[in-house]
Amino acid sequence: MSSLYDLVKDMYSEVGRSSIDSVILVKLTFVQFTFCIRSMRKTIEEAETNMA
Repeated sequence: MSSLYDLVKDMYSEVGRSSIDSVILVKLTFVQFTFCIRSMRKTIEEAETNMA
């Protein structure tokens, strides 16, 4: 996954509020697509609920 960091490093700002880690974002998007969840907020909510 380190190559993913190299691909997206120019898209993240050094200042301001921290963003979602790019690897986590890719994983969340994969889960969202796999389970046909339409909202990223709902995906994060489901991930937090179903971590176990």
